[in-house]
Amino acid sequence: MGIVRLGQVIDRIRKLSGMQTIEDVPNKLSDLIVPTINVNPEKLLKVAKADLENGTSANIFTTSTKKKTYVVAMGISVSKDASNDGNFSYIGLYGESGEAIFPLAIRYRPTTAGDFYEHNSLPHPILLGKNKTMSFHHETATANIKGTATIFYYEEDEE
Repeated sequence: MGIVRLGQVIDRIRKLSGMQTIEDVPNKLSDLIVPTINVNPEKLLKVAKADLENGTSANIFTTSTKKKTYVVAMGISVSKDASNDGNFSYIGLYGESGEAIFPLAIRYRPTTAGDFYEHNSLPHPILLGKNKTMSFHHETATANIKGTATIFYYEEDEE
């Protein structure tokens, strides 16, 4: 019969299952039962977006001062009229140590009116700095342009 002795495992079982006391956690297991813990439970994703119309920048959102914020995906959509000679659009973030990060940027220069969308799903989440603003920028736009930046992220409590 297997016995669970590691206090961290028992604490994790208690926390994830909502048990109030350590006595509620079974520490003796049948030989046929194998305990498992999902150490990477699904995260509840949040979405934030910013719209720009003939502007140069907009705030998407500001990270929490108390929680860890992780970005997992982002997208930029751009629409321009025929008189616009093109633009450069990007999303700006700040990493955990305060460094500027530009994980998604597009240069859109068609000679006619048009629309463009780019999406980036990250292979690994980016941990952002606390109380930092994520922003959306347009550069070199000479006439009518509309854009939207969308960020998919989740937050975790400090442990």
